[in-house]
Amino acid sequence: MIVTYKALYQDDGGPTVYEVYLFVDDNEESREARKLLREMGINFKEIDVSKGGVRGWMLLEFGAMEAPVMVTPSAVFMGLESIKKYLSNGGFRHGLGPGPRG
Repeated sequence: MIVTYKALYQDDGGPTVYEVYLFVDDNEESREARKLLREMGINFKEIDVSKGGVRGWMLLEFGAMEAPVMVTPSAVFMGLESIKKYLSNGGFRHGLGPGPRG
């Protein structure tokens, strides 16, 4: 099954449609991004890019293969500094609360 960026946000009545997808691997920046989102109580789905060809899919879809990458309905943030900047400038003030964690 091929998943596209648009498909991440289609609500087909199935399981939770997440507001945030966090693409991670086992690097320090990914661990920090994961920690930051959890501390802020943001509902997110974590996707391990080291499995199932996801890293290659990221290259096609987002033009990058390095993690972390945070995807929201309106934007893609590549790298920890970009994620931190978005969150510190009021990202997610519209009430994304705690929920299932990926």
